Amino acid sequence: YVVALSWHRGVREVTGWMSKISGVPLGELGEHLFILRDRDATHHLFRVASGLDSLILGEGQILAQVKQVYKVGQGVVGFGRSLGGLFKQAITAGKRVRTETSISSGAVSVSSAA
Repeated sequence: YVVALSWHRGVREVTGWMSKISGVPLGELGEHLFILRDRDATHHLFRVASGLDSLILGEGQILAQVKQVYKVGQGVVGFGRSLGGLFKQAITAGKRVRTETSISSGAVSVSSAA
């Protein structure tokens, strides 16, 4: 997740950085990227945190990963209030879904299902 003044520039800078760090050529990397923006990105984060967008419906490991991103992000200058608030709300929503529904009943992790 990135907050950028220009969507195109933001995508270009982040994908360039990913290519440089990973050593994967930009053309090859682009085939494997999943890029959403604005409401679509927000909606996706909430679906992931709630366990709705997972290989196994209701999987709890995903919410733990979202919490970890939030925790690590607190120490990063660019994370800021926008992303921090977004992730905090997604975590709250994820917890609420698990508390108020039966989505996590019978859910296991992908690794234990394999």
